[in-house]
Amino acid sequence: MKILLIHCSGRVGDSLLATPSFSNVQKNFPNANIDLLAHRNRLDLFKNTPNIKLLGSISEKRAWYKGWLNLKKYDYVIVFNYDNPLKNIIKFALRVGKHVIASDVDDSKINSRLHVSIPRLPSKHHIDIYNSYLLPFQFSKKSTRIKLYLTPTEIKFAKSLLNQHKLLKSKFLVGYQIVSFPTRSYRDWPIDNFLSLAYKILEIKPNAFFIIFGSMDDRSKLTNFIKHMPEDSYLDLTGLSLRKTAAVMSLIDLYIGVDTGPSHMMSAFDVPMLTMYHGKFPSKYYAPIGHPYSVSIDHPKKDKCSENDSMTDISVDNVFSKLKKFLKK
Repeated sequence: MKILLIHCSGRVGDSLLATPSFSNVQKNFPNANIDLLAHRNRLDLFKNTPNIKLLGSISEKRAWYKGWLNLKKYDYVIVFNYDNPLKNIIKFALRVGKHVIASDVDDSKINSRLHVSIPRLPSKHHIDIYNSYLLPFQFSKKSTRIKLYLTPTEIKFAKSLLNQHKLLKSKFLVGYQIVSFPTRSYRDWPIDNFLSLAYKILEIKPNAFFIIFGSMDDRSKLTNFIKHMPEDSYLDLTGLSLRKTAAVMSLIDLYIGVDTGPSHMMSAFDVPMLTMYHGKFPSKYYAPIGHPYSVSIDHPKKDKCSENDSMTDISVDNVFSKLKKFLKK
């Protein structure tokens, strides 16, 4: 059997939330040839996935001229288009696949050719939404755990980096993801709160050491945090690539962050973690599922929030009380 998976979101979180569905296809069709096409900016997140061949990228603009030489190559093509019609990509899927699974578009002729049309489920967890595209296969049990597969070279890099700073054996490593996506900054917990929390952790764990994750663009926002932290208590890793960041994440002792792509990435590892969620993006739709040590804190107003509601309403004491159990080891 030949199966093609198509996922075209350029967002880090959406890409990672789709990985359980990929795992379910691989697990239930262990002898199939499974290929994957993804957004060009997110190919890195799918590298090294067992038994799934990453073919490369695809987009709406480029899809119209693809597939003409590979007619009906695949037994099944699954297009994960819950939040975007992707009409040209579905036309491509119909060229290369005998059976195409996708959600409807605004074209009845295209919809009539789908093997199964998957209803859009806006009130479900995003992992469940992606898994709903597998309903035609009637899998008895579906995984819900985010997957990210590191290479030995990436893990070696992370260990070497931490060893350079003599951190692996002597320190309790706390990862901080302080800044969320720029266009959704209302999801950010105040910098001063992260600073206050760090000092509370240091009172209980004097050997705590803080590793700051994020993009290069985040550095300007972190000035106040770095300015008030003891010089030997933190390492700024903002600007590190996603996969190298993930490799370091796999070695830390505790993670604290806001709801953004790296927090989803962190959930691939069995490391205690706490994530804070704004009511516009509540935990019931985005928090890790199946993670053994995950704690989620929602804005007090929950899904009644507007973008004007500040994450300041989540107190430092509330966050600290949820973390204490992870500071005992």
